[in-house]
Amino acid sequence: LQLQAEIQSLLGNLAYERTVFPEAEARYRQAAGLFETIRDTAAVARQLAAIGQTLRDQGRQEDAVVELRAAMHRLPNDALIQTALAWTLRDLGQSKAASDVFTGVLAVDGGNAEALRGRGEVFADLGDARGALRDLDRLPAADRPTVRAARGLALAQLGEQEKANEEIQ
Repeated sequence: LQLQAEIQSLLGNLAYERTVFPEAEARYRQAAGLFETIRDTAAVARQLAAIGQTLRDQGRQEDAVVELRAAMHRLPNDALIQTALAWTLRDLGQSKAASDVFTGVLAVDGGNAEALRGRGEVFADLGDARGALRDLDRLPAADRPTVRAARGLALAQLGEQEKANEEIQ
């Protein structure tokens, strides 16, 4: 069963890479069921997270949240699963909930770049300019357009128009 589960997971990965999301989802679900049978909780969590990501990529954020929460229930300290959940919550407009999840990740790993970026962007959206800059300034490289836009927004909220314009340019 272990080998069958790993094969289904691999086939899910291949389908995901080809952007054949319904097939990827089905393969990940098969793998999760097989891993559940052999009681490999961590592997089940990874499959549920993969299902969640696949659903998110299909624009099915509500369904993705369900799967990502189930994955997080099985692996509560997994930063990748938590950040995937936080981004999905943000997609749904649940910025405060997303911020809370990012904060939880940062409580365990204060230098987690994905959580810093996510919380910084959410803080900028929520109008917490100082919080946004505190997080975004800790990133090793701020070359991502979303990071530059969030920095620009935060600077504009602080009345620093010239610096904001430089970031946005």
